[in-house]
This record gives sequence, C-alpha cells and structure tokens, in this order.
Amino acid sequence: MRSRLCFLVLLLVPLLVYGPALLQEFGTPEDFLRLTGLGQTEVGEAVGQQGILHGALLEISFGAVEEVMAFGVIRGISLLLIMLCGLALWQLLHRGGWSELDATLVALGVGALPTAQLLAGWGAGWPAALAALLALAGFAAVESELELGGGRRRVAMLGGVLLYFAAAMCYLPTAAMALVPLAALTFTRPLRLEMETKKWFSLHVVLLFAAVFAARLLKGWMMTHTGMTDETTLAGRIIDLFTVAVPSAGALFWVNTTPALRVLGGGVGLALIAGVVVAARRQTATDERIATRWWLALAGGMGAFSMVALLTMNWRAGYHSLWPASGILVVAVMFSLRGLEMNPKRRWKWPRLATLALIATGLGLAYWQTDRLVAAPLAAEWQEMRTKVLRANFPLDARVQLVVAHTDRSTLIPRATFSPRVFQHAEATRRMFAAALRERFLSGMPKGQRSSVVVIEGDQPLEAGVVRIDLR
Repeated sequence: MRSRLCFLVLLLVPLLVYGPALLQEFGTPEDFLRLTGLGQTEVGEAVGQQGILHGALLEISFGAVEEVMAFGVIRGISLLLIMLCGLALWQLLHRGGWSELDATLVALGVGALPTAQLLAGWGAGWPAALAALLALAGFAAVESELELGGGRRRVAMLGGVLLYFAAAMCYLPTAAMALVPLAALTFTRPLRLEMETKKWFSLHVVLLFAAVFAARLLKGWMMTHTGMTDETTLAGRIIDLFTVAVPSAGALFWVNTTPALRVLGGGVGLALIAGVVVAARRQTATDERIATRWWLALAGGMGAFSMVALLTMNWRAGYHSLWPASGILVVAVMFSLRGLEMNPKRRWKWPRLATLALIATGLGLAYWQTDRLVAAPLAAEWQEMRTKVLRANFPLDARVQLVVAHTDRSTLIPRATFSPRVFQHAEATRRMFAAALRERFLSGMPKGQRSSVVVIEGDQPLEAGVVRIDLR
C-alpha cells in the first residue's frame, strides 16, 4: 500500500508542478524555427552540434507539429520522461536500501531541479530527458546482476553499456545521470561489503565511461564527416565548469538568471556544501568506514560528472546539462539530514522537518520558475504577436516590418535557457509571424496576396506601403 502511495505521489506531484506550463499556449524560439519549416540543412547543422541522433529525434517529433497549440504535446513528452525518471530513481534507491519515504523525497527533489524545470518548459529538450531515463535503465541493468558471476553478469554489463551508449548518443551530458543512483547506493551499501565498495563503484564508473567515450568518438567522426566542428575549447569548458556549472548546481533548486543572482546562488551553494561537510564529519566520527562512502559518492560522483562534461563536444555550462551534478548534491544533502536523524547518540526530530521543508521549497520554486521565467513571458509574446497580426490590415503585396528591441544573430538555434525570448531571435520572430498569419487566414492567404517580412531593430523611418508591427 505504501509503495502504491509513493508511486501515486511521484505521478501526481510533477503534474501539479509542471501542468500549468504544459497547458499554456506558447513556443520557444526553437519551437517556432521548427514549426514553419526553416531549411532542413540549416536546422540539422545547428542541432547537430548537440549530436546527430539528438537532431534526428527532434526532427521526427516536430514533423507532426503544425500549430502552436501542438507544442504542448512536445512538452508533454518531456514531462512524461521526467516522471518516468522519478519512478526509476525511486525504484533504484528503494532496492538499494533507502526507505520508501526517503527514496520518494529524493526522486521528487531530483525532478524539481532546474534542468527538469527547463525541460518541462522547453519541449525541444526532451532528448535530454530520454538520455537520463536510458542512463538510469543502464545502471539498473548493471546493478541487477553485478554481484553474480558467469554469463548473466556479462550480459547485464553489456546491456548496461549499450543503454549508456544510447543515452550518450541522445544527449551526452545527461548520460551521467547514472551517477545519481550510484552515489545514493554508495551511501547505503552494507558495511559488510565495505572492502568491495571501491571496486564496485569503480566498475560502474568504468562501464559508464566506456560507453560515453565510444559515443564521443562516434559523434566526433559523424560531425567531422558532415562538416561540423567543436566550437568550444577544453580550456573554455574547464572555465565554464568551475565558474558556472559548479556554483549553479550547488544552489540546487534556485535558478540564477542575472550576475547578482548568480553570486547569491553561489553563496547558497557554498552554504549547502558546508552543511553537508559538517554532517559528513559528524557521521564519520562515529564510524570511519563511512568516510570512504562520502569520498566516493560526493567527490567521486562530481569528478566523474566533470570528466563527462569535459568530454562533451560543444559543452557549455547551462541548466540544460547540470541535472546529474545537482542530483548528486540532492542525494548528499538528503543523506546528511537522514544521518542526523538516525544518530544513535542523540535523535533529533528537526532533520525530518528540514527534509520535508527542503523538498517542498524545491517544488514551489520549480512551479514558480517554470511558469514565471519560461511559460509566462513566452505566452505573452505569442499573444502579442497574434493580437497585432489579427488587427493589422494587409494590402496586396504587403511589405511587413517587425520591430524588435534587440536581436541575437550569434546562433541559428538558441540554447535552452530560463530567459528565452522569441523576439530576440530574428528568424524565430519571422516564423512566429507566419504562424500567427496562418491562424488569421485559416483557409490560406487571399488569392493574389503576398507578403515579405523583415525584422528591424529600434526606430527607423517608415516607408510608404509598409505595414509595421511594433513588438518592443
């Protein structure tokens, strides 16, 4: 009965948190670029920077989308995959020694992290959620037979490597999601197996890296033969890792959208890490063998994630790629509070309340940030464009100017962020205009009527016969 309640919670809570964003009518810049048929070569070239299979999955999913309202279906795929990740993580933790309640809280916490928030609002990120689910399945396959010998163990390890490989081909950074249950099970591994813990941990990491490295080589070969290049450098990835990724992941559920908030988030992250260190020292004081668990789970897990990040072509620190790192920290914080609660010398009640408060805060932030930072601004842009197109008078051979405050011409496909603006991307703005125009003329443009559309920045002299739509 308790297991069924946990499953019900893991299904209903994400729906309540991300449901409002799922039901709103809006699209991200990438959504509009795909909706109205940007040249296939250009789309494939831009998305291919994240992986050939990644781009192919997006092409297939958006191939059936013909209207803005249908973007909710793509976001629904992301939400479904996030829910399945939560259920898979709960199952792995519960089987690995975590109580049903603790496993549920960890799964909810991981599902409320900024990466999950971003994937729920940025539908085109669903291959990253699929990669996370495949990585969790790969870990489950390896762990199920790892303690055994013979052919079953070899088959399980091969199956796990293949699932890791598939995850890395979908989206390499979140293929490291297997490190989250690995860290969690490291904490709860029986003390009688302490001598084998290092070997067990190392074997899991080696299998993951074998698959990731193979996927990295294949992706590199495919990108080279299609004319794509790695636009980042190793030095740049290292700088991003320690100046953006680690501080952002340390802030857990808090999203940093400005330099000031980034500094504040870094302070929150340092405070959380300091609290984890204090709790770890308290636990290791009662049993020195627990120190090994902490080093493996926290330092080993974060180190492994860092190596995966540095192996990833075109990797730039951002919330779209920080799910494994933040998930490891959620596990560490939860185990810290659990250890304080189970202290045999002095049992406190406040750690349990702190755990519930932390997860409740994370879920609240996930709801607020997904709606206010992603869904609401994009929905407002779409409503503004649609309203002005419906009110505009288009003569035959209309010349249309879309006036925006600023456009970013640095990338063809904008990267998933918590501050997406269609009007800051010229090509996406034109595609949004075409979508609104198609809604106005449901049966097609009137016979003989054509329009040419340009996007301009700021005030410019208005020419005769030009229809100007101000979107500033």
